[in-house]
Amino acid sequence: MHTLPHRESFKFSAGALALVVHGLFFSLLFFGFDWHISPSPNIQVEMWDRLPSPEPKLAPTPPPPPPPPPAPKHVVTPKVVKPALKFKADIELRDRKKAARLKRELAERKMLAAKKEKIRKEKLAKKLAEEKQRAAEERIAQENTRIKELRARMRADVNAAVQSEVQRYKDLIQAKIRRNIVMPPDIPDNAEAKFTIIVLPGGSVVSVNMLKSSGHEAYDSAAERAIRKAAPLPLPQDKSLARMFRTLRLSVKP
Repeated sequence: MHTLPHRESFKFSAGALALVVHGLFFSLLFFGFDWHISPSPNIQVEMWDRLPSPEPKLAPTPPPPPPPPPAPKHVVTPKVVKPALKFKADIELRDRKKAARLKRELAERKMLAAKKEKIRKEKLAKKLAEEKQRAAEERIAQENTRIKELRARMRADVNAAVQSEVQRYKDLIQAKIRRNIVMPPDIPDNAEAKFTIIVLPGGSVVSVNMLKSSGHEAYDSAAERAIRKAAPLPLPQDKSLARMFRTLRLSVKP
């Protein structure tokens, strides 16, 4: 076996190194002990059967790891909205907005349709009222026309009846006058004298005035005398007709 020189001087160095190593080992055990449960660092101990070479270089001892920070008592983790949930929420919000818009548009269309229907009904009612008014006016006009025509026919009938009655009494008066006339000689058959006679309600003759001579003085005088002699003249019993004979125009013919 090879022996190292200077054995006695090396004993002192080895003892000192052993003390230093044991001191470091106890320091690590004492100061590096952690009350929290954590994995202990790996410590390797080598057992030598002989001392190392002179002046060995020792590796620096790593510092002990820092203790972990204490865990918070109550940590509220912020709620993170997942993209899928956010996308679904956006779709639901969009659908709700769309449904609300459609509902509003439907309500507006219903309101507009109701307004148009109201205007249509008002126009229809107004048109029906105007047509009814025109029909009533036409009926009234037709009725008035019918009444006017009826009145005109009645007046015509009355006038015709009156004229017929007047003419009948004129014929009676002329016949009575002709019966009372004394015809002078040489009077032509077409001789005609016209007179205006004022007659009282009882038929009495008040006055006789000649309007047109026959051209024969003798016939004119005979006709006037016959008029006066025919009094009282025949008059209608109806007072309205009798008033028409107050002033009477007659033509006296042979």
